[in-house]
Amino acid sequence: MLAGPTWGHWLTLRLIGDPAKRTPRDGVGSTVFRSAGGFRRRAEVASGRGDLSQSDQRIHFGLGTSNRIEKLEVLWSNGDRESLIPPTVDAFCLVGQGKGIRRAKTHSGLN
Repeated sequence: MLAGPTWGHWLTLRLIGDPAKRTPRDGVGSTVFRSAGGFRRRAEVASGRGDLSQSDQRIHFGLGTSNRIEKLEVLWSNGDRESLIPPTVDAFCLVGQGKGIRRAKTHSGLN
C-alpha cells in the first residue's frame, strides 16, 4: 500500500548574465552542468521553444535520492566558464555571471 508521495531532491537555478560581457541578462544560450550521485547532467537556458511560446528560463535538476551536488559549472553563452560552490539541495538559486550564487532559498519539503 502506498503511504504517500515520495519526493526526491532537486535544485532550481536562474541565471543572470552580464550584458557588459556580451551575455544576455536572461542567460539564454548558457548551459549548466551538474554532477551528483555519480551522474553528470546538463541543461540549457532556452527561450521560445515552439511556435508562439515562451519557455521557463529557470533550470531545474531532479536529483532523486542524491542529497548533495559534487560539482556545478556554468558555460555562459559568451564562452566564459564558471565553477560554482555547490549549494544545498532542495533550493532555488540566483546565479550572477562572475558573482557566483547570489541568493539561495531552501525548501525542505512539500506538505
